[in-house]
Amino acid sequence: MSRSSGGRIVVEVDPELEKWLSAALSLDGTPLKDWFIKEVEHYLDSHAGLVHDQVKKCRSPEEK
Repeated sequence: MSRSSGGRIVVEVDPELEKWLSAALSLDGTPLKDWFIKEVEHYLDSHAGLVHDQVKKCRSPEEK
């Protein structure tokens, strides 16, 4: 996984996994970015409850 200071996360996954994830999200009408942010917030809440508010502060106004 690549890390940058510009707010981007790049994860290399198996092409089949990416295909199935994209198909499932498409069926739900959920953009990958929205799904990822929701999952990150859930993960952080379950591992360190106080982080949730910090994550929300990091999101731009149009994403909230």
